[in-house]
Amino acid sequence: MVKEIELTSENYEESVSKGVILVDFRADWCAPCRMMDSVLDKIAEDPIYESIKFGKVNVDNNMELNIRHSISGIPTFLLYKDGKLITREVGLQTKNTVKSMLNNLL
Repeated sequence: MVKEIELTSENYEESVSKGVILVDFRADWCAPCRMMDSVLDKIAEDPIYESIKFGKVNVDNNMELNIRHSISGIPTFLLYKDGKLITREVGLQTKNTVKSMLNNLL
């Protein structure tokens, strides 16, 4: 994935504090999470979204972040702009749904 950032407790706040970032709370064993990889890859490759960062949180390795953000199902997507949470979507999303989320911030 283009512009992908692996997020952890150590770099989460700094990573979401500036610009637009779509954070994907996921796990390698999660089939819907793996299905979203190709959707997010295609979106990230589109030049219209070049200013947007894409971050991933491995829920198995980041329990503190799961608790802090009330993650109860995966995949969960949190969209931030300059540190402010704009929207939250849980579950498998279509390419058009993700694009709509991002288009509102371009």
